[in-house]
Amino acid sequence: MAEFLIINGAYINAKDKDGKTALHYALGKDNCKEITEFLVLHGADINIRDKDGQTALYHAAKNKNAIEMLEFLISHGADINIKDYCERTILNHATDNKEVMELLILHGLDINARDKFGKTELHYAVYYNDKELIEFLISYNADVNIKDNDGMAVIHYAKTKELIEYLYFTWCEYRGC
Repeated sequence: MAEFLIINGAYINAKDKDGKTALHYALGKDNCKEITEFLVLHGADINIRDKDGQTALYHAAKNKNAIEMLEFLISHGADINIKDYCERTILNHATDNKEVMELLILHGLDINARDKFGKTELHYAVYYNDKELIEFLISYNADVNIKDNDGMAVIHYAKTKELIEYLYFTWCEYRGC
């Protein structure tokens, strides 16, 4: 159907009321590879945003076949450091999938990117006491000293002595204290 419409002159980047294009939907819950490739190869704008400021990458990262689709989109010019309207990068939307996070970081995603509150993903990981994510981010050189817009560093979000110690020892493990 998409092929028929595009070949017959339909605007490939047309948006619906939610600001989504056919590409966003192709990357919806099942990451339809064939339609995605067809749309991109026929000029779909990979970096076009929906009403939430999310691009094709955001939609691809949430679903099955994420790695394959992300690699395809990145190889065709997707901006991995583009932020949504809350000023958050795709990393925030991929924290439940270490393989996706690693792929994005290895392709140059700024692990220390800040949202509109000046917080990095490490601030949120500490706030939510997510030790696995904390270790992952620190292992990829997340900066533990960045302060948010309120002047609070990552350690200020630690709610327990145990977490403060964990932060310190994890940081030392990767930095050689």
